[in-house]
Amino acid sequence: MAIGTRIVTAVLLMLALLELPYSYYTMLRLIVCLVFVHNVTRVVKDGSRQWVWLYGGIALLFNPLIPVHLDRVTWAIVDLGTACVSLVSIRHVQAKEAP
Repeated sequence: MAIGTRIVTAVLLMLALLELPYSYYTMLRLIVCLVFVHNVTRVVKDGSRQWVWLYGGIALLFNPLIPVHLDRVTWAIVDLGTACVSLVSIRHVQAKEAP
């Protein structure tokens, strides 16, 4: 997945700290879930199994089918943490792509 996708995901997660319509958070769940499911498939293929649990847990937490209901403050912490994971994973991806 392109580095830009990880950056966009992090920005979308940081925007979630604002008071936005509920539809934004629904859309965010879908996007984050799909991005991290893709990340799981990537790291399994690359052999980086230590990232599988983290990415898989995030995908489950943000899944839109069976939503996890947390209070606003907890979601703010989760969103910031997930944004950080998304940005830190860029370095992991770059390390894997380096010759």
